[in-house]
Amino acid sequence: MADDHTVRSRPLMVLVVFWIAAVVLAAVVGLHYRYDRDRRFATGVTAGLWTGTASGLVACCTALALVVAGMTLITHDALNVAEWVASGPTSGAPDMASYFAFETMAGALGHLFALGTLMGGLLGLAGGEAGRASPPAP
Repeated sequence: MADDHTVRSRPLMVLVVFWIAAVVLAAVVGLHYRYDRDRRFATGVTAGLWTGTASGLVACCTALALVVAGMTLITHDALNVAEWVASGPTSGAPDMASYFAFETMAGALGHLFALGTLMGGLLGLAGGEAGRASPPAP
């Protein structure tokens, strides 16, 4: 069983690493489009949507693969066991594996649509405006 500090800090560490990777990817793609394309606002939005959708799709497929191939890892994780003990039996799910399959599927689709495409589009709006306002590339 993991110690209390590890159980509390793990979700925050994963979140920070994920967002740093997503921002770096979006910045690299945005810079590429900014220097190699036409500096239009729509180009930044398109780059944001595509990078957001791609990162959301990777997160979604990873979560789905974890449900299919790694349910043992999910059901033996200390954080998940504690969650199941606290709220799982009253959730209506027949067992722990079903509970976490539903939870992981909801998270996978949330990453695909809300965190991926929606956030990518919003960041693309900001990138499109910054690209439009910036001076032309040399």
